[in-house]
Parts: sequence; structure tokens; C-alpha cells
Amino acid sequence: MNERGTSYLEVTITCMLLAIFAGLGITSLHSFHRAADLQAAGQIMVSDLNRARIRAISSNLPVSIIVRPDRLAYAVLEEGDPIQWRPFPTGVRITTAPARPVVFYARGGAAPAGSFTVANSSGQIRIVVSVSGRVRWEVG
Repeated sequence: MNERGTSYLEVTITCMLLAIFAGLGITSLHSFHRAADLQAAGQIMVSDLNRARIRAISSNLPVSIIVRPDRLAYAVLEEGDPIQWRPFPTGVRITTAPARPVVFYARGGAAPAGSFTVANSSGQIRIVVSVSGRVRWEVG
């Protein structure tokens, strides 16, 4: 039979295929968003650590990095400053941190040396602070 138009079955199959492809796209977009949140959180923390080191050198005063007990935020403290927490994006947290606050000193060094691990469901980033004050990160 040679009919013009589209059958109900063809429309249903087309709609199902479109829904499957849309679902796959949304899942991929969600994964990309989680990875981007982790990357941004790592970059911001590295930037804040480097800025804390520079502030310690320029002000000739120690600058501390403290981690909130719930590990969802950290703060950069100069002597006498009020605590202003730097929260992470939703789902990102510090999973490991040095036992004591990292303190940068006037000559640029840091004590204790150690590493922070920032993670979410897409992975983790390890941020390492050396005794010399150098800050670097490792994706792992």
C-alpha cells in the first residue's frame, strides 16, 4: 500500500530515539559540569595559596591556611583578620589536609609542608605545598 504521511509507529520510534539521545547528552553534560567544578575549585585554591605566600612576603607577617572542620571550605588568615571562609562548589570537598594549618612566612617558606586533596565524584586533585613555599597540583 502506498500511503502518504507517517504512521504512529514511525513517530513513536523517532520520539523514543530522540529521548534516548537527549538522555545521553544530559548525562554527559552533568559529568562535564562535575569535572569543571573540581578543576575550578583546584585552580582557585592554588591561586589562594600562592596569594597567601605573596602576602606573607610583602607584609612580613605569617599567613595561615585553615580548613573548616566539615572540609567544605577553607580560609586564608593574616594576623588580626576575621575568618572569611572560601566555600567549594556543591559536591567538592577537601578529603585530606595537613594536621595543622599551613603557615606561610615572610621569607616565602611554609610549615608544615603537606598536601590538600580536593575531590568530588568526578575525581581528585592533590595540591602540594613544599617547605620552600612552592605550590603545585597533581591530577589523579
